[in-house]
Amino acid sequence: MYTEAVERLTTLHSLFRKSREYLTGRLNNPEAPMDTESTLEERIGHAWQLAELREYGLVQQDVELVQLAFHSYADEARGEFVDQGYWAGTGSDKVFATRTYRPYRAAKYIKEEDSVFHVVQAKELFIYPGELNPRIRWEEASYREPKPQDCAALKVQALRSVPDAVKLAKNQMKNPLSDKHPVLLLAFRDIAVQEGRYVLTDHQGKQLPLEDSGPIHEATTPLLPLLARDYLENQAMAVMFSHDKSRNRLSAKPLSVITDRDIVRLLF
Repeated sequence: MYTEAVERLTTLHSLFRKSREYLTGRLNNPEAPMDTESTLEERIGHAWQLAELREYGLVQQDVELVQLAFHSYADEARGEFVDQGYWAGTGSDKVFATRTYRPYRAAKYIKEEDSVFHVVQAKELFIYPGELNPRIRWEEASYREPKPQDCAALKVQALRSVPDAVKLAKNQMKNPLSDKHPVLLLAFRDIAVQEGRYVLTDHQGKQLPLEDSGPIHEATTPLLPLLARDYLENQAMAVMFSHDKSRNRLSAKPLSVITDRDIVRLLF
């Protein structure tokens, strides 16, 4: 509890310092552009309008999206339900996130989101400022059945190196104001049990421990033994990184397995 408390105090201190510097700069120069590289604007209370995102070029046309994982949870501190999905877009190496916030007192008036197993064809994809997993939104979309080539395209986009993925995750996690649980697509040679724990091994032999860590309480590693062996060899996986400070250990939670023909979702 002490470690978590210190981490949250560090985040608050960093937010106070950076937001004061940023707002002072905007006050002195009202014509200065808004911060579109981080989530600072949102953290200090700005609600991005779609017109603003379009003005800053944070929009893509005719994008196809496949959902990799989905979960809902209750945020007691904020007094709201959150429906969160992770998505991969064809032609992009990023994993995007969608979030629907449903305050307790208004939950019955807001549609609850659910898992999506179709390919979403968004006419306009709005991308909120963010880092490895920026939040996205669309207003108009059509849906179609997924095809094997969709899965094969996503698998090709996966990172091929565990060290490269770890470097990306660590670079984001060390920033006090960044999401401490980034999600990445990672190709692997095999997934096996070593010394009683699951380990992902890339094609260079580098390894990443797989554990049920992080903010999502639903366990996914117990589902791995239920998969056929060919799903655990030469495929790709969406993983959520976490850093256990008590053990100074980086691990990843498996979210889904992507093959050349289908996606097996472990969290939906």
